[in-house]
Amino acid sequence: MIDDQALAAAFRHLSALGMRVEDRLMREKGVSLAQSRLLEVILQTPDARWSDIATALGYSPRTITEALDALERDGLITRTTDPADRRAKILTVTKKGARDLAASQDVRDQVRKVFFGVLTDGEKDRLFKMLQRMRDAIQAFDGQEPLELPG
Repeated sequence: MIDDQALAAAFRHLSALGMRVEDRLMREKGVSLAQSRLLEVILQTPDARWSDIATALGYSPRTITEALDALERDGLITRTTDPADRRAKILTVTKKGARDLAASQDVRDQVRKVFFGVLTDGEKDRLFKMLQRMRDAIQAFDGQEPLELPG
């Protein structure tokens, strides 16, 4: 039987490898994995402010400010003054941002098909349930409220 240390190392390696490949190929087509997460949240949040994005993704104020600065510099978002609060800025994804996000999402979907394509539907279902149990166990150990895995 494999020990927990070897299993944890294999899990971390596989996760890091998948994210590295996904990120590299997404960058080549438009936006990075991290940028895509920001753009998706901005698109899904009406009248998004930086604080909404930071809260949604669990980023610190400094991290989110730097990330949004980079998105704006690359022409992927714009910031406009909120008419209800002149001190606040509303974030909007530009046409270029939407186009680059769509192109990179196509690549992301291809990578995920390869990554999970080696599993049968039954194996995918079992893996998902195992990941939920593992998440619940570590959150309980850490004293955190359970979070839902995206489904």
